[in-house]
Amino acid sequence: MGTHRYSLLESGDLVIEVADALRDAVEPWLPLQADVAGAGMPALATIRVRFDSILPDQRTPERIVLQLGTVTLVETAPSVFAMHGRGGISGRIMLDGLASDVVVRAPLTDDAAADAYSMLTLSAAFLLGRSGSVLMHAGAVVDPAGRAWLLVGDSHSGKTTTCASLIDVGWCYLADDQVVLRRGANGAIDVEGWPRIAHLDEGWDDREVRNARVAVDLRERWGDQLRRSATLGGVLLPAVHRTAPTMATAAHPAEVFAALVRQSPWLMADGMGAPVIASLLGDIAGHPSYQLSLGEDSYASGTVLSAALVTAWTA
Repeated sequence: MGTHRYSLLESGDLVIEVADALRDAVEPWLPLQADVAGAGMPALATIRVRFDSILPDQRTPERIVLQLGTVTLVETAPSVFAMHGRGGISGRIMLDGLASDVVVRAPLTDDAAADAYSMLTLSAAFLLGRSGSVLMHAGAVVDPAGRAWLLVGDSHSGKTTTCASLIDVGWCYLADDQVVLRRGANGAIDVEGWPRIAHLDEGWDDREVRNARVAVDLRERWGDQLRRSATLGGVLLPAVHRTAPTMATAAHPAEVFAALVRQSPWLMADGMGAPVIASLLGDIAGHPSYQLSLGEDSYASGTVLSAALVTAWTA
């Protein structure tokens, strides 16, 4: 059985190897900018996804570290984590060897495919965390000056809508839901996007909220505005308040730090990597940051949204 290799980072440091028969199941998780990696291409960390007729031991030890969706993460030894999903899938993260193994028993069920998505997220997050980077549930847009602004918030907080609205008035973007953060050589924070198919309210084009999401490839309309990476400018904490006017107000670093941790909870589970990650998140929280209250006046209106941000920046 053959495999496909993809480089997940611009640097080539993180690679995923996928068995041919599982490629379609993994594709929804793969960042759109993942590059095909050559067979001999070296990588610091590797995620492997493969079939096997026998899964690793599924018994759950006592120390449950984290739950992501229906996947349970258990620390079985120092720097070794087992991932337990629903029937037909299991995994293991070995941080000392910077490797992860996701094993699927045929046939692949819908439940197992959903758990594979969570296991790949956990694998990438832990491997990146051990190398000093952060995988975060956040979007990122790039302002006209070339600065990346993180959009940090829970699902349905308005990250994708904000991203699409600002792109529509000329901003660039890195991703609407997942980014990788690391400290650059010059001390600045580098932001790399992991864009995927976005989910936007079906009434966005008509400026009408219909509360029904549809899958959208942002590249079809704004592909020339997609960027791979940019230097961090600051943090936006979006929240929808439909009856209030859109406005941005300064956020306290403690609020920002708490939001960053909330959107990257897996990174605190690795005791060896946590101090470095906490320091990085603290530095990010020290950047200019704003609470972004999203009213109906800015829905699908990047003009109103960007004006609110400029007003806050110049205050």
